[in-house]
Amino acid sequence: MNARILFAIALGATAMVVNAQEPAPVNMPTVPPHNCVKPELPGANANNARMRQFNDSYKAYGECIRKYIEGAKALADSALAAGNNAVTEYNKLTEDIKAHNEALNKQN
Repeated sequence: MNARILFAIALGATAMVVNAQEPAPVNMPTVPPHNCVKPELPGANANNARMRQFNDSYKAYGECIRKYIEGAKALADSALAAGNNAVTEYNKLTEDIKAHNEALNKQN
């Protein structure tokens, strides 16, 4: 009877350790859309002042889009590097496990 109790305790402890080792999944960030203001096209009869205003707005829009693209590219590059690092870490652990098992087999 004591063996049954000890087995139940060991089984419960093992279950707690297994549960403790399972971290919550990582929530990946989403990339928000740009918030650049697209200028309205001037009409066919637009005066010089309206054309200058459009040209200035178009230039500001282009700069805003370029900054957004640079930020999105930096985020993508960072995500790619993080993913590659995770793969490298996993592969290293797999190699360590293989080496450990081979060493144990040589001892036996």
